[in-house]
Amino acid sequence: MKHLDVAGKPAIAVPIRRTVKKEVKRLNKELLDRGIGVELIETKLDEKEIAQSNLILFDGTPIEKLLGIEIKENYCRILLFLIGRGNLLQNRSL
Repeated sequence: MKHLDVAGKPAIAVPIRRTVKKEVKRLNKELLDRGIGVELIETKLDEKEIAQSNLILFDGTPIEKLLGIEIKENYCRILLFLIGRGNLLQNRSL
């Protein structure tokens, strides 16, 4: 999971982070019997890489391709607050 990091702190909502970790555990319980393991690797991004924020990869493939869903970009006021720029910043969402 890729997310913006500001001053050493992840710029991702605590409930979202908690949910992702919980789902990784659930997937491991379901898939380990089949010899498949899921590992959560968090990649910190700087403000130049915001377009990749919230990117979730499985074996290098974005989750949206595996699930056949569309990614939308939205404007995030929280990112604006964290970075302190004058314009609203775009962010990925499922």
